[in-house]
Amino acid sequence: MHSSQNFDEFLKAVGLSLLKRKLASAMEVATVDITRSGSTYTIRTTTPLKTHEVTFVLGMTMHETTIDGREVQSHFTLEGNVLKQKQKDANGLESFTDREFKPHELIVVGYCGVKLTVPPRLSPAHA
Repeated sequence: MHSSQNFDEFLKAVGLSLLKRKLASAMEVATVDITRSGSTYTIRTTTPLKTHEVTFVLGMTMHETTIDGREVQSHFTLEGNVLKQKQKDANGLESFTDREFKPHELIVVGYCGVKLTVPPRLSPAHA
């Protein structure tokens, strides 16, 4: 982790309970692996408590259960070196995550009423 801003506010905005926010903030390490096989991408996030994997095709909307247990519809696009993700839950709440790939790091910016820059434990990337 290089830096983090507004992480708790972002988690609160997407609807996480205080307990889940505290657990997320306490994570020491996360490894993010992003792979591609043909037109299918997989993002695998591994933390000391949980591993989460999402597999998708760019431009296709799909169901996802997030690492924190939320049920959402996710849509991924690629714009240059930025992988963009839009999530929408059953109540219509939308959140957005931009993953910018740089030579030696992954910069993640999330939006859901507040802006989050580089969530903890997601940078540098193993892509």
